[in-house]
Amino acid sequence: MDLTKLEQSLAELYYIQLDNGNIYRFTSSDSTHVVGGQVYSPIGIKRGNISVHADLKIDACDVTIALNAFLVNGYTIAQAVDFGWFDNAYLMINLIDIDDSLITTINIFEGHAKGGIKYDESEMILTFTSILDLLNQSFPKIIYQEQCNLKLYSTYCGLNKITFKRIGTVLATASPSKDTIYSSIFSFSNNPSGFFKYGELKMTAGDNDTISRTIRGHYDGYVKLYQPFNFDCLAGETLEAYAGCDKSGTTCDSTSFDNYDNFLGFEYIPPPETMMQ
Repeated sequence: MDLTKLEQSLAELYYIQLDNGNIYRFTSSDSTHVVGGQVYSPIGIKRGNISVHADLKIDACDVTIALNAFLVNGYTIAQAVDFGWFDNAYLMINLIDIDDSLITTINIFEGHAKGGIKYDESEMILTFTSILDLLNQSFPKIIYQEQCNLKLYSTYCGLNKITFKRIGTVLATASPSKDTIYSSIFSFSNNPSGFFKYGELKMTAGDNDTISRTIRGHYDGYVKLYQPFNFDCLAGETLEAYAGCDKSGTTCDSTSFDNYDNFLGFEYIPPPETMMQ
């Protein structure tokens, strides 16, 4: 971008990643732009004011999107909002000079959706807070507790998530369900009891395609979910399931994980006791 020019032909590029993993690239200008090999399509989208503070004050940005701007997995924006797909959505706004042959970008905002979603006739208004908002979270790096401090499959945990992925299909039942899923991979003959508890179930076909849910319980032949899917999981639909962990030393040292060398819990710390009632 040539800042010596008296006039600039600017365009804003919007990169949006929803909670279901879908990625969208839009521009508020009238024409399509290709930047870094990625296509940014023109839609009805605009933003509010963005302030820059030297003291790292947290700022918010309101983004307005026309409700008929695009579809999400075949559903309207209003339906996607009801499904929770816009919760904690990630937004990055970049600025480009259309006349710049190098098409360099300048980042002007980056953050996550926070708070409620408002409607104004045919438009939806989302409030995004800057990624600097993460600095407001006060917590110690390590907590002295019995359970492991590490996130499963993180760098320090050391386990490869792909190693603990199982692929299967939904089995036919008397009535399809949104929160109780049957599959042969959940049979104890294929994977031990509790292997998937606190793990992840991701649908890879059907109306819930690409959507993930946390597994509440693993039983012989089926699992139960903390949060139901938006639609019934039908027989024959494919899925992926990942092993879960209750963060205990026993589980970490089990034959399923055999990862006790990386366990970051304090099993012998005295448990909290009630001093007075």
